[in-house]
Formats: sequence, C-alpha cells, structure tokens
Amino acid sequence: MLSLRFLTLAHMNNNDERSRKICTAIGKAVLKLLDGQSNFSQTELAELLDEWSKKENDSYLSGVYSAAAEFIRSGTLP
Repeated sequence: MLSLRFLTLAHMNNNDERSRKICTAIGKAVLKLLDGQSNFSQTELAELLDEWSKKENDSYLSGVYSAAAEFIRSGTLP
C-alpha cells in the first residue's frame, strides 16, 4: 500500500519541488529504517519523520518532514 501511495505522489506532482522533497524525505527515512532492521511499519516510518521534523532547525525542511509523516499516515498531502 505504501509503495502505491509513494508512486502516486511522485507522479501526481512531478514538477512540484515540495512534492519531490517529501518523496526524498520518505526515501531517506525508509533507508534509515532498513539500515537497522529488515521490516518496519508505516507507523514507525511516520514517527521517524515526525522526530526529524522536531529536530530540524530549518522551518521549511521541518514542514517537509511533517508533511511526509502526514502523507504516510493518511495518504494525502496536508
């Protein structure tokens, strides 16, 4: 399910910089989780993105991580 939503986001807004950054954030989080374990849940993925959002000093990037977490939870962009 996650992979289909991820691909939809990537293709739906192909020229939108924010959408590309959200896709990149999701990919970065997936790689981080896969580095430490072979399986993870969507909840773990969203929690990692939320954690990064809280730690990020740049308000734009913090918003990107937060939007990525919301996308993982709901399947839609805030």
